[in-house]
Amino acid sequence: MILTFALAGASVYFYARKIVAPAHALSRYGPFILPVIYAVIAWLVIMPAQMANPEIHFPIISTLMAAFAPFVLYFMAATIFGIPLFFPLFILAAYAFFGAAFALGAWKSGRPATRGWKSTLGVLVIVLAVAAIPGFQTYTRYQNLLVTDPRYPEQDHDRQEFRMRQQYTPFQLEARNRLPLLRQTPTLQFDQNYPALDGATAFFPIYAAAAQAIYLPGEDQEVRADKVHCSTTPYAYERLIAGETDMIFVLAPSEAHQKLAAEQGLTLTLTPIAKEAFVFLVHDQNPVRDLSLEQVRAIYSGQINHWRAVGGANEKILPFQREKNSGSQTILQREVMRETPLRPPLKKEVMYGMSGLIQAIAQYRNAPNALGYSFRFYATKMNPAPNIRLLAINSIAPTPENIRNGRYPLTVDVYMVTARPRSQNTQQLHDWFLSEQGQQLIEDVGYVPLTPAPEQEK
Repeated sequence: MILTFALAGASVYFYARKIVAPAHALSRYGPFILPVIYAVIAWLVIMPAQMANPEIHFPIISTLMAAFAPFVLYFMAATIFGIPLFFPLFILAAYAFFGAAFALGAWKSGRPATRGWKSTLGVLVIVLAVAAIPGFQTYTRYQNLLVTDPRYPEQDHDRQEFRMRQQYTPFQLEARNRLPLLRQTPTLQFDQNYPALDGATAFFPIYAAAAQAIYLPGEDQEVRADKVHCSTTPYAYERLIAGETDMIFVLAPSEAHQKLAAEQGLTLTLTPIAKEAFVFLVHDQNPVRDLSLEQVRAIYSGQINHWRAVGGANEKILPFQREKNSGSQTILQREVMRETPLRPPLKKEVMYGMSGLIQAIAQYRNAPNALGYSFRFYATKMNPAPNIRLLAINSIAPTPENIRNGRYPLTVDVYMVTARPRSQNTQQLHDWFLSEQGQQLIEDVGYVPLTPAPEQEK
């Protein structure tokens, strides 16, 4: 990087020293002032839009490079080596360096500008004043931008998904998965017209184990395997509403999913089949073992920002969140936050080649000062991670017994959800999950079963 600055600075210096520069200061230094104005305007247009919608992708680097010709080498190096390219004060400092090199070269040329210095100075003052706006904007933005720490890498969700599917995908040869077998002969089996199932990752083992026991091979093995998907909560609801699946296994729908169903003239019918605990995770080195619901709400609303406020170390809390409309994010908003607004989530910036930037919500990283959330079975059985501890809430631990008796305050229902009249086989499978054999399988998988409850409509 130093070499890049040195070469570019030397190039600007010798260019200014050899050219026949105009005597008017604004004419001479205008090429350095106008790109700054251009960059500030571009920043003020692009960055607020991207902060409002992190999924928007802008060709930021290409846009800036088009005007900052003296900085092409710098921009290329910054992109390749991950230097904080987009911090305005850093850019202005770099720009001042090149401007000084240009001015020095012009002065050495023996043809210094003698007129227009007041107008030049005025423009520079305006530029610096306007640049303070994106500078402040960037400062507030970086308050929620996660700095990568190689000791605590982001979870590799692609690898986790692959491992999870290996462990819980039904119909594998020689039953090489972690799905339990029924204790007795199945009371229900199909060899055709298999109901299409989908759902949340955290509940995949429930319906995968049932399908493995109930769906006989029939005539077409591929058709049977294609009837059991795991698309995650948001996509499972979308597929159910679109008619691509018959029944899904999820938590209660978000407002967005309820609205989507209503727009299609559909009613989501929810039947609880199990209980699960919504849990909060910390590193096992964190001395905090218990939080009240009020403390969790204060942390995720931004009222509490340091662990010392809840009996921990004097470190800033890293409160991770999940993507919008996911099952766990919906529970956080509905059961924990309620009417209290959520703080902005921690984000990461992802570069796409040399053309642009996108922001995404940062996934949980088990640093000593991190706080995250999940579901008990997923965090302890499906995707166990070393050095993680589940917190007690209101001094009640998320044990199966406390979930069963309802003492744990963040106990939630797992639902079977349909959106259209059920076929005969779908109705039979629905009823089987509520039977003694279905509830026993749910317990054998590792969840907390429940007594069949009346259906609810939403």
